[in-house]
Amino acid sequence: MDYLRGQGFRPELDEDGDIRIKYQMLNFIIFDNTSDENYLQIALPFIYEASDDKLIDALLACNEVCKGRKVVKGTMINNNAWLFFEVLIDKNPDYDDIIPRGLEMLVGARQYFYDQLNK
Repeated sequence: MDYLRGQGFRPELDEDGDIRIKYQMLNFIIFDNTSDENYLQIALPFIYEASDDKLIDALLACNEVCKGRKVVKGTMINNNAWLFFEVLIDKNPDYDDIIPRGLEMLVGARQYFYDQLNK
C-alpha cells in the first residue's frame, strides 16, 4: 500500500484483503497472497463479456494470450475474460521493477486479446 501511494495510486483495500487500483483508466486487482508471500498476482478483470455464441472465440483468444505473452494468463470466469500477471518474487522485491511492468504487460495483453478475438 505504501509503495502504491508513493507512486501516485489511490489503492483501496476490499473486504477480501485485495488491493484495487486504477491505471490508464482501467481497474486492477492486486490479490492478497499472504499465504504465499513470494507470489504476486495482479488481475485485469472483466475485459470482455462473451455471449454464448462468442464463448469459444473468447476462450481461443485467452489461449493465444497464454501462448503469446510472458507471465500473463487469460481465462474465462463466468463468460467474462480476465487477465492475470503472475510472478514469483524474492523476500525483498523491488516493486519499482515489477508493478509498473506488470501493469503495462496487462494493458498490452488486453489489446492482444482484442486483436486475437477479431481475427
